[in-house]
Amino acid sequence: MLINGHNLGSENAAGYFVSQAFYQQHPQVIKTVYAVLQQQNAWAKAHPHEAGAIWAQQMGPIGKGLGDGLGEVNTVPVTPIGDIEKQHIRNIAQWYLKQGLIKQVPDIDAHVIDITR
Repeated sequence: MLINGHNLGSENAAGYFVSQAFYQQHPQVIKTVYAVLQQQNAWAKAHPHEAGAIWAQQMGPIGKGLGDGLGEVNTVPVTPIGDIEKQHIRNIAQWYLKQGLIKQVPDIDAHVIDITR
């Protein structure tokens, strides 16, 4: 690897998304999935080599020998979206707009649900 995302200044992030309708119909399902994601993240942090081996195995042949390295970097806290995270999403959306990938920046506030309440 010549450079990683952090050193590049990347704001790339993973997200978990559902429609408003699904959330309104199944709020407990979403809360349960969030709790499981938190538990899996905690396990991966506590067992980085095992987690890395699982990730490498999922990559198929290209993952061979990468387990330990992946285990050291495989966890990012699963956090609810607050003001800082919304700004982060807006920054990414601005970049998408600048690249011509989207026609307008979406209304982030209208599509964020705080599932921790």
